Amino acid sequence: MAHYKMSDVVTEVNERENNPANSKYERFVGLEHYVSGEVVIRNYGSTERLESTMKVFQAGDILVARRNVYLKRASTVDFDGLTSGDSIVLRAKDPDIGRILPFVLNTDAFWDFADQYSDGTMSKRLSPKTLMTFEFDLPDGEELSKLADILWAANDTRESYQALLKQADELVKSQFIELFGDPNINPKGWKQSTVGQECYYIKDGPHKSPPYIDDPTGIPFISTRNVVNGDGIDWSTAKYISEESYRECIKKCKPEKGDILYSKGGTTGIAKLVDTDIKFANWVHVAVLKFGSNLDGKFFECMLNTDYCYAQSQQLTKGVVNRDFVLSAIAKVKIIVPPLPLQLEFVDFIKQLDKSKFELKQAIANISELMKSLIQQDFSN
Repeated sequence: MAHYKMSDVVTEVNERENNPANSKYERFVGLEHYVSGEVVIRNYGSTERLESTMKVFQAGDILVARRNVYLKRASTVDFDGLTSGDSIVLRAKDPDIGRILPFVLNTDAFWDFADQYSDGTMSKRLSPKTLMTFEFDLPDGEELSKLADILWAANDTRESYQALLKQADELVKSQFIELFGDPNINPKGWKQSTVGQECYYIKDGPHKSPPYIDDPTGIPFISTRNVVNGDGIDWSTAKYISEESYRECIKKCKPEKGDILYSKGGTTGIAKLVDTDIKFANWVHVAVLKFGSNLDGKFFECMLNTDYCYAQSQQLTKGVVNRDFVLSAIAKVKIIVPPLPLQLEFVDFIKQLDKSKFELKQAIANISELMKSLIQQDFSN
């Protein structure tokens, strides 16, 4: 077994590109391109509109998101590109150690360390100097190489399952178009309406968030980070409030099972159906939509998440830095309303597909747990 300090095995890369839009680099990695828990960054943007100085990274480097360490974002890259100052760029001194570092940086031990020693309270920032003091143990010699081989094989399998999940989501979109046609042109002549015409209740939560409590038995308080792309509401990162705060919040807006949550701040235009009886409150940047009998809730969620409605949400969103999708604008979003029996046929298709997706997610979770247990095992024996 070998004991390491991060500064022993990596160097921080601080190479800069002053003119990113006209540089040789085409790919840009921002905070939005990380995926929590993933060891490889697969998403990226373009450098063509970048104006400020950026950091340079090379294939094989590891990027660590400095901001909001609770999101646990650290991944290697397999391409050259640019990133912002919100990322720390690390380069392994030894290729064998470098193969396993992305897994080390995704352990609970590292993120507990990062959370404890990062600067700030609400939006904690990890400094490179602090990161370099993190210490960890690994097997040495052939055992290290074997462990890296197993971890990367497991990650390849996990990514293949994740690709199947994406294909399932694409299948939903294809089935929507098959049954209802492209909403942009409405070739089947369905009833055309707006969110305002179909919803009798469009409200958002309090403008000031209530005090949070450190108690998971409290009442969840939902913000835009819980209404994101993916299946269902993300309850895992919900904050908690007291019963008293909850009673104050629902004086302004009371979300319930069967409602639609619609993000109106941050990444605007993402809809989620509330499919649980859990009582919760919502922040100002999340709108609650209650709708009439012309719409099935799951169909309405899918309708609002089509490219057609998402494009409208972006056009109707005000502001550049602090973008906001105001309630009056939400009411203007145009939708199509096919006959309810056809909506239910589509929803039944989704339910059947969800069974397969559940099995895939379970397999992905099991592989993730295996990877975590392998890298966090005691190597002292």
